[in-house]
Amino acid sequence: MPNCSDRSGKIDCTLGIIGYGGWNGMEPWEWALAALGVLSGLFVCGSIVWGVFDVLRENRLDQTSRILWVLAMFILPLFGVVAWLSAEPRLSTNGFPQHIRNTL
Repeated sequence: MPNCSDRSGKIDCTLGIIGYGGWNGMEPWEWALAALGVLSGLFVCGSIVWGVFDVLRENRLDQTSRILWVLAMFILPLFGVVAWLSAEPRLSTNGFPQHIRNTL
């Protein structure tokens, strides 16, 4: 049985839970930070999955280049995806981006 003589809000006399705040002792701003962390993690994982599938469906890369790009995306997650996004338009054969090559 917890000591109910402490009325400062640190001890809940009915359940004996140490903490103050919402569910499981977390304040709303702590929930917001936790949700932001989860959303950031989902964004990073989603961008890696998208980048890997984008590299694997690219026809202009040989097998070694595909493996190196996928490894770069897993070793340096966001940097690898950003590097792929900047290198992808440069993969054209004559130096022009795809939409310019179609108009010429």
